[in-house]
Amino acid sequence: LDRAGPRACPPMAEFAGDAGEWQVLGPEIVGMPFLSPRSARALAEAAHAAPGWQPLPGDNVPGDELRLKSFDAGRAAQVEEAVNMHLASMVGSFWRPAKWPGVGDQFFIRYAPGRQPSLRLHEDNSCISCSIKLRAACGGGVLWFPRQNFTDENIPVGWLIAWPSRITHPHRVMPVSKGRRMSIVVWSH
Repeated sequence: LDRAGPRACPPMAEFAGDAGEWQVLGPEIVGMPFLSPRSARALAEAAHAAPGWQPLPGDNVPGDELRLKSFDAGRAAQVEEAVNMHLASMVGSFWRPAKWPGVGDQFFIRYAPGRQPSLRLHEDNSCISCSIKLRAACGGGVLWFPRQNFTDENIPVGWLIAWPSRITHPHRVMPVSKGRRMSIVVWSH
C-alpha cells in the first residue's frame, strides 16, 4: 500500500481476442490488437492515479513516466510475457533476419496540457520499440513518424504498434490540446 491507501487496480490485463494477428500499418510499422479496450482504459486510469510519475534520471528525452514494475510487478510480468511471445515470431517474419531480443524496459508515458503536452522528435534507445495505446487524447497528441508519414491517430485503444527505432523511425508526440494521452512504451534489450 502507498501512503494514499489502497489503489483501485483493475484485474490483470484482458488481452484482445485477436491478439497476435499482425497487420502492416505503415512503412516498417506493424500493429496488432493487444489489450481489450476496456482493460486498456482501466489500466490507464489506475496508472494515472498512482504516485511516482517523473522523468527517468539522465533521460535525453525526458517524459512524464511511470515504470510498469514499480506500478504493479505482476502486471509488468504479464505484459512482458505477452509481448515476448507475440514479438518473437513477428520480428523474424517482418524484419528478417532480426530476432526479438526480449523486453528491456516498459513504462507508462502520459501527455496532457499544462504538464507535458508533447515529446520532441527523437529515436529510442532500442532496436525495436512498441507503443500500446491506452488512452487517446481528445485533441492532438498523436504519435507521428515524419519520415514514414504515419500517425497512430486511427489506431484503436488497446493496440500495440512496433517499429525498428534506432535509425529509420524518428518519432514524436504532437501537442495535446485537450484531454490526456497515455500509452505503455516497450523497448527491446
